[in-house]
Amino acid sequence: MKGPVVVGVDGSPSDRDVVEAAAREAERHGTELRLVHAIGWSAGAAAWDPAGGAVRERADRILTEAERRACRTAPFLEVTQDVLIGDPESVLATEARDASLTVIGGRRPDRTRKGSVAGHLTAHARCPVLVVRGPCAPGAGARAHRTASPGFCGTCGRRTRRSRCTTGRCLAGSGGPSPT
Repeated sequence: MKGPVVVGVDGSPSDRDVVEAAAREAERHGTELRLVHAIGWSAGAAAWDPAGGAVRERADRILTEAERRACRTAPFLEVTQDVLIGDPESVLATEARDASLTVIGGRRPDRTRKGSVAGHLTAHARCPVLVVRGPCAPGAGARAHRTASPGFCGTCGRRTRRSRCTTGRCLAGSGGPSPT
């Protein structure tokens, strides 16, 4: 692996598992871990808007906690972090250009949005993508690091219409060769 392992963090409860998985992958492959948080740009928002400071402070807290978790998981890992302006789909797709692996959390798509960041990234990234799904069933964690491809469940390997597990903890891979 040449480029860093890039991980998108957003402050959600799934960040814990996502950062730990990314740190293990970066350590395993002897590469840097790059933590990225995207802040959406509101049309017409002024750069000097006082609310912007609070948004930046929240982003810094999210990244600091993610870095602590990564360093607890892999103590000798080189970790960098950045807050980038833009929608998460675009920011992570851009970051994936130079990455050896991109790791993100996967949740069910919000019904108010057209899809998920995970879905967009697995379809458009130029590097392998690891989508870390939260636990859905007891005991599913033992198989957490299998990689799925579209049409197969990453946990149990059975055929499915989606590349996500609905019965347990699942990592769905796309965008290139398996990172494992």
